[in-house]
Parts: sequence; structure tokens; C-alpha cells
Amino acid sequence: MERYLDDIKNGKASVDDFLKRTEKMSLIVLNELKEKSKTWNFSEQLIQDIVPKEIGRCLSCGGNLIERDKFYGCSNYSANNCTFSIPKQKAGVTITKVNIEKLLTTGTTSLIKGFKKNGKDGTLGFY
Repeated sequence: MERYLDDIKNGKASVDDFLKRTEKMSLIVLNELKEKSKTWNFSEQLIQDIVPKEIGRCLSCGGNLIERDKFYGCSNYSANNCTFSIPKQKAGVTITKVNIEKLLTTGTTSLIKGFKKNGKDGTLGFY
């Protein structure tokens, strides 16, 4: 294709021919994609995106702790008014899913570094 553009630049090929070839090639690719799209199934991915991800048991009521956009919270929030939640971001540090899972299974986390408060650095661990 670059060679063809060079030919156009040097007057050895026409822009109209280039556009016709590009359109023909684009139609071939689009038709192939249209045919292949008949077998695509996104329902499993959509379900994974919609259904909250359970990561363990709520330490407060025993319900399912689920991952939300900005926090981990109890699935019994609306049913039992359980307010147990852990923010994903705290004092400039991301609380990872691995740390939450470890907290839920063992009751502790590894030391989490990088916290900042009033310009000072710190570490935190849940025990």
C-alpha cells in the first residue's frame, strides 16, 4: 500500500484507482467480519460484567462480599442493612483484591505500604 502511495506521489498511479482498491479491500474485510459475527457470543462476557464478583464472606453478617467499582461491600446491604464495606482506595493506596481475600480467609493482611496522611508516609496491616 505504501508503494502504491509512492506511485501516486510520483505520478505513476491514480488516486481514483487507489480509492477503488481501498474500498474493495474494505468491503472484503467487512463482509468477512459480518459473516464471522454470526458465531460471536458475548453473553458469557456480559454476564461476567453484570453479575457482581463474590470474593468471600462478609466479616459482619456472613453474607457474600462482592466487588463493586470503588469498594468491596456486603451483598446483604439491602436485605439486612449490613454496612460492612472496604474502600478500594484509602489514603492514596489501592487495597487489592488479594489483600481483601487474605483478610477474609485468615483475618490478617500483609503490611500494605504507601499510605499518605498529612504528607506523611505510612504502612498498615489488618490483624
